[in-house]
Amino acid sequence: MPILQVCGSIDPLLARSAGAIETIYQQYGGRVSTMIQEGKGHHPHSLRDSKPIADFISQSVEPTHQHATPYLSGRIAKSSFYSVGNAYRHFPHEGIYITCRGPWFTDCYDRYSFELRDVQGAINVIVPRKAAPGKPWAFRADIVSRDGAVDLALLAKGFHIVTGPVPFNGDGPSLQHWNAVYKLLTEHGFSKKPVLEGAGGAAGEAYAWAIANPDKVSCIYAENPVLRCTMTKAQPLDNLAVLAKAGIPMLHVCGSLDPMLQSNTRAAEARCKELGAALTVIIQEGIGHYPTAPKDPTPVVDFILREQQQKLAKPKGRLVSGGEVKLTTPPLTTNHSPSAAKALGRFQSGTGQYFAVDFPPSTVEGELAIAVTYTAWIPDGAKQLRGVIVHQHGAGTTASIEGGTAAYDLHWQVLAKKWN
Repeated sequence: MPILQVCGSIDPLLARSAGAIETIYQQYGGRVSTMIQEGKGHHPHSLRDSKPIADFISQSVEPTHQHATPYLSGRIAKSSFYSVGNAYRHFPHEGIYITCRGPWFTDCYDRYSFELRDVQGAINVIVPRKAAPGKPWAFRADIVSRDGAVDLALLAKGFHIVTGPVPFNGDGPSLQHWNAVYKLLTEHGFSKKPVLEGAGGAAGEAYAWAIANPDKVSCIYAENPVLRCTMTKAQPLDNLAVLAKAGIPMLHVCGSLDPMLQSNTRAAEARCKELGAALTVIIQEGIGHYPTAPKDPTPVVDFILREQQQKLAKPKGRLVSGGEVKLTTPPLTTNHSPSAAKALGRFQSGTGQYFAVDFPPSTVEGELAIAVTYTAWIPDGAKQLRGVIVHQHGAGTTASIEGGTAAYDLHWQVLAKKWN
């Protein structure tokens, strides 16, 4: 049952009553929205304009959309997941600003907890309002917090977020049980290559499953990871060669003050450099272990979306229907081939489109030793490609990482568009 609370910012009962109700209801997965009127005390109790409250009531009594979830079994519990971020909005009829938060003011998603036979521990699935083509999903060991900026952004993009089972009588997740969950979901149309994701120690379990199933992973994303696991005897830091061989890209977001940075992410970074594996590290200066989520989830979401894109058919280098330009893949003289160009999409309508081509590492002596990703930006409306601006930033893994943002540089985009 949804709840709407209207309070004053200096009401002496705000924290003791409304705040307590809000916290408890959220913990149980209920939908509770709160409006806090700036500078108001205990009176007036409501709003001058009754329309927001009337709209809330009328919408709350309408039948809710039921998702098709045929994979659910055992004891099933349904709850709601939404951001608890504050929005400071002006209400002209009230003559004041009101702090608004909760599902009435932001996207709200259904979250299901269910059981699977012979699997210990519950499985949690957060369902997007509309699943993206291919039914992409993130697989993780830890419960998603309400300030999980990346997961909220992925839900908005049509991803399912799945928390794998952790048994009550064990020290951590079971590889066999996670494999059973993967089998169940992929048999019901979920992508065969999910994103493996986790924060802190849960990231180690995500790595463990990826190392045990390298052919079933699109990419790995970790926040301040602790690369130890109980899922397998093989520890992630000792087995990164499996991921390097499979060409699985990895991304870490870490605080510069996180005590685990040097012994985990920096150690993994050094090992990946030796192996030619694709590990990108984003450092948040002045941040410790918490908060784990990045301030801006855009680079992470772009990274994940890029790896989820369907490979395009052989690009022709010409204008095609819809105004999108496909890249021409250059011929190679080596024995290994790049992936087809992948459309990364737009960040803002009317600006242009991003594409990427991945060159995997080769085991043949004298050929490409380190995986490379070329990213290109093409302005909207381009009818013919008359030239290419190539941004060279040294050589090696570090240079590749530092030069990886060149295609997103607005100065280069203005130059390219001017001489289109």
